[in-house]
Amino acid sequence: MPPPVNQRAELQRLLQRGDFLNAKHLAGDMLRRNPRDCNANGVPDACDIVANTVPDCNTNGVPDSCDIAANSVPDCNANGVP
Repeated sequence: MPPPVNQRAELQRLLQRGDFLNAKHLAGDMLRRNPRDCNANGVPDACDIVANTVPDCNTNGVPDSCDIAANSVPDCNANGVP
C-alpha cells in the first residue's frame, strides 16, 4: 500500500524545515508500510518519490516508470510520464 499523500507532504515539510529527527521517524514508518523498490535502484520507492528523484505525477505512491512498465497507466507521448 503506497504512503498517503499527506504523509509524503508532511515528510517534505519536515525536511524543508530541517527537522531531521522527526523526518527520520516518519520516513521509517513510511518504509515499514511500503518497502518496495519497483525500479530496482536500491532505494525504496517512497524515498525516491519524497526525494523527487523519480516522478509520481498521479500521486499513487508508485514511480511513474513502474506504472508505465506495469501497463497500469498509458504513456501517451513516450516521455516516461503518464
